[in-house]
Amino acid sequence: MALLTDRLASARGLPQEYVTRADLRDGQIDLKPIRDSAQVDARRATMGLPPMTEYLRVLDSVYFGRIPR
Repeated sequence: MALLTDRLASARGLPQEYVTRADLRDGQIDLKPIRDSAQVDARRATMGLPPMTEYLRVLDSVYFGRIPR
């Protein structure tokens, strides 16, 4: 549900709720706009998603082969 919610928001030009969408540019993870970023980890938790710090480490490892610290 989080993926669909964020996809629909992006298609409508609205910020993401759960931060499931990102672009990869020049070796960097470029997140799509986020609604109320201070509360994003709480929203992600309601969907069983990991906190943003963990999610970003996974993205970095998967897409750039960097070992998370």
